[in-house]
Amino acid sequence: MAKITIKELESLTAEDAGRILREDGNLAGRISVRKDGVSVSFFYRYRWSEQNKEYACGTWPRKSLTDIRKARNQARALIDEQINPNEHKKTAKAQAYAAANVEAEQLKTTKVQTLTVHCRRAPEQRDPTHRRNRRHEPVDGHRHRGANRRG
Repeated sequence: MAKITIKELESLTAEDAGRILREDGNLAGRISVRKDGVSVSFFYRYRWSEQNKEYACGTWPRKSLTDIRKARNQARALIDEQINPNEHKKTAKAQAYAAANVEAEQLKTTKVQTLTVHCRRAPEQRDPTHRRNRRHEPVDGHRHRGANRRG
């Protein structure tokens, strides 16, 4: 099996849909037609626990052929270390998602604290001479003036 080339990928048509391209090193690509043209979803085939598995390496043309091969090589390296590349990918995604949630929550908390600080002052920072902060002092010994006054 020879290496898949860019020219070969660029020459694919809608009639090639469903066909599988193969390359040395267990890299294969499934051809499909999308509204923006032909695309090839590449995967790395490997054995794990006596089962055949596939590791998604990327889709051409969104990802370059070089990056797809790098993904395949990283999966191979993980397998050499007795790590399942699909489980590793799931774990990495979950950790990235959790980290993004923590960061978003921290930003939200910071924003709320900033708004709180700007909207209201702590009691010790309030100006006692400001009209809203002065206590109402009764006039002529009456607590309230108005409708509740008995006369």
